[in-house]
Amino acid sequence: MNHLDKYQNLPFHPTMEKVVDILKQKTQNQNPMFFRLVVSYFFSKIASMMRTHVVLAEDQVIPVNMYGINLAPSGSGKGHSINIMEENVINGFRQKFIEETFPKKAEQRIKKLAVARAHRDNEDPEDVLLRTKLEFEELGTLLFSFDSGTSAAIKQMRTKLLMAAAGSMNLEMDEIGSNFTSNTDVLNSFLELYDKGTLKPKLVKNTRDNIRSEDLYGATPTNMILFGTPTKLLNGSRTEDDFFEMLETGYARRCFFGYARFRQAAKNQTAQDMYNIYHDQKANIFLAQLNDKLTQLADPNLFHQRMKMRQDTLMKLYDYRID
Repeated sequence: MNHLDKYQNLPFHPTMEKVVDILKQKTQNQNPMFFRLVVSYFFSKIASMMRTHVVLAEDQVIPVNMYGINLAPSGSGKGHSINIMEENVINGFRQKFIEETFPKKAEQRIKKLAVARAHRDNEDPEDVLLRTKLEFEELGTLLFSFDSGTSAAIKQMRTKLLMAAAGSMNLEMDEIGSNFTSNTDVLNSFLELYDKGTLKPKLVKNTRDNIRSEDLYGATPTNMILFGTPTKLLNGSRTEDDFFEMLETGYARRCFFGYARFRQAAKNQTAQDMYNIYHDQKANIFLAQLNDKLTQLADPNLFHQRMKMRQDTLMKLYDYRID
C-alpha cells in the first residue's frame, strides 16, 4: 500500500470543513487545500494562546502549535480567505484576549513571580513587585501576530509571554518568496522554538548600563504560517536553494504543507449566482455564531487545558511517524 493511501480518506473536523466550504464559496475557488491549512492554523493559534496541551502519554505532554507553508497561485483567494478568518471568525477572541484575558492572567502571574523573587532574595515584596511590573511593561506590547522581526525581538516577546504564562508567538508571513531571504534570522529562531517553545539565551556582557536580565525557565508555544505564490518561492534561483536548505535543517518534518497548483473556479456562473454567494445569510450567520463560540474560549478559567489523545488517534500518529 502506498503511504498516502492510508490517509486519503481520513475525515476532516466538521466545523472546520464547514468554514473551508464557506471560504471556497466566498473566494470562488473550489480547491480546498489552501483553505484547510489556513483554518487549521487559526484554530491552532487560538488553542495555543490559551496554552492548551495535548497528552500523548504519561511522560509526553506537548503544547498545541502548528507550522505551515501554504502556496497557491495568484487569484486563489489567499488574502480574502485570511481576512475572513481574522475579521469574521477570530476577531472576537482576539479582542477579548488582548483587552481582558491576557492582562488579567499577566497580573496574577506577575504577583506570584514577585513574591517568589522577594522570598529568594530576601527583599521587600512591594519593591520587588514594582520592579517586576516595570520589567514586564518595558518588554513592550503583546502582538497577537507579526509578519517579520529579529531574533532579539523574538526573545524579548518570549520573555513577556513567560512572565505572563499566557499567549503564544505567531509568525504570519505573506509573499514568502519575496520576504524569505530577509527573515532567515527569524526562521532560524522559530526552528528552535518548535514544539516545546524553548530558546537558549544569548550570553551578553553585563555592564552598569546594560544589565543582563534574569533568564526565565519555561515554554512558550509558537505558530507559523508562510504563504504566497509558488512561482516566487520555487523560482530556480538562490531563494529556492535557501528554502530547500531550510527544509533540510528541520522544517520539512515540522511543517504542514499546502500546494495548490491551480485555482479551480466555478463553471457557468451568472451575476445572480455571485450575488447569492456574497449575500448568503446562512453562511454569515454560521460564521457569526462560530465567532461567538471562539470568543467564549478567551476565558481566564480555561487556561492550561489538557486534552488526552485517544488510543485510535495515537495509533494513526505512530503509524505516520513510522512512514
